[in-house]
Amino acid sequence: MMTRIDLYSFITIVTIVTLAVTSLSIWYWSGRRPSKDNY
Repeated sequence: MMTRIDLYSFITIVTIVTLAVTSLSIWYWSGRRPSKDNY
């Protein structure tokens, strides 16, 4: 069984990884496909 600390650590790691992947994906697509025409 997982303790509270293990559960919180797991959730924290998953959240950080998800945010990191999302940020990298947005940065990658923004760099690959610049949408300066929209501005």
